Amino acid sequence: MFEIVPSQWMKKCFEEIDFAFTDFQKATLIWNAPGRLRQEILDALEELSEDTRDETLRRQINERLNYEKKTFETFIYNQSGKYVYVVEDLEYEKEKIANIENFIPSCKELLSCYWDLSVQDRNKALKMLLESVEYTKTKRNRKGDKDNPTFTLNLKPRIPRI
Repeated sequence: MFEIVPSQWMKKCFEEIDFAFTDFQKATLIWNAPGRLRQEILDALEELSEDTRDETLRRQINERLNYEKKTFETFIYNQSGKYVYVVEDLEYEKEKIANIENFIPSCKELLSCYWDLSVQDRNKALKMLLESVEYTKTKRNRKGDKDNPTFTLNLKPRIPRI
C-alpha cells in the first residue's frame, strides 16, 4: 500500500500526538489520493479490505471493488457500443499544429491565384468549393460608413464524404 500521508512533517506530528487513522478514514484517504493511478487505489483498498476487522467497511470496500471491476470490464469489452476509444498520436498533433500555422499563408496564396482567374472560372471554383452561401443584411448602410460591415455572410464548404 502507498503512503496515505505523504508529508514527513505530518507523519511526525501524528506520531508525537499518538494519532492513528481509523480504517474508514484510511479508505477515504486512499480513494481520494491525488496523483495515484486507478489501479494503485484499487489495490490499496483491496489490501485494506483484507486487513480490516470492520465487517461493514470490508463489505463496502468489496462492493466498490466489484462495481469498479464490472464497470472496467464493460468499458473494455464495449458490448453496448457506448464507448469511443481515443488514442493520442503526438506526431499527428504536431502535424496538425503545423497545418494550422500554414493555413492562412496557404489561403493567401490560393486567393492570389483565384483573383487571376476569369469571372467565369472564379464562379466555377466557388461552386466546387461551397455547398451554400447565406447573406443576411443586419442593418441599413449609413452614408459615409462604408468601412463597417452591415451584413453577415455564412459560407458552408462542400466537404467530401469519405
